[in-house]
Amino acid sequence: MKRQGQLLVKALKNHYNIFNLTANFLILNTSQSGYFPTLKNAVQSSICHVAIASTNYEESRASEVDFQCPYGTSYTGILRSERDNNTILTTPSDLNKEGIIVAAPYLTTSYEYAKSNFPKATILSNFGYKTAYKMVFTKEVHAVVGDYIEMSEWLEANKGNCSRCYMKITDSSQNFGSFTAKFSVSSARSSLLYGEPIIVLLDDDYWFNGNLLEFL
Repeated sequence: MKRQGQLLVKALKNHYNIFNLTANFLILNTSQSGYFPTLKNAVQSSICHVAIASTNYEESRASEVDFQCPYGTSYTGILRSERDNNTILTTPSDLNKEGIIVAAPYLTTSYEYAKSNFPKATILSNFGYKTAYKMVFTKEVHAVVGDYIEMSEWLEANKGNCSRCYMKITDSSQNFGSFTAKFSVSSARSSLLYGEPIIVLLDDDYWFNGNLLEFL
């Protein structure tokens, strides 16, 4: 994610011909208040200027913040743990059963997906990815519902400790990108002209932060 912030500053420098512009990176824990509420509060309260955490675009979110051009597409994925290995996950609907325990990072689009699609399962939340991964290791849950790329990278790095774990991808996809608070263009340009540091918000809860930022 830090590379994305550096590319953002580079693009702003080139576009506005301001060469003394710098970036300060701020990392926040999103597991307590939830993913989007934490990031939204940070930009709205001027803790930072822009949130770069590959946030999925939703109409409800777009009514509260200003999204920039999307720079990627994410899919909701399912990480199957080693709990009850005799229970085979063939399709996502196999999780929608009584007795199935699913973890979903709090107030993410994956959390909403789990609530909508697995009403018969027990959905555990109020935590982020780091806690969900620990639940995979301890076999507290049958599966984690989250970002497919994020969890695939985690599984590849931890396959030695989770040899029978595997991934499934769903047909639920969304564009993602960075966002700022809703403010006037004139005030934003004023900050740039005075060379104020751009404070970039990152999320410390993700394992994989390797997406490259493209300016469209």
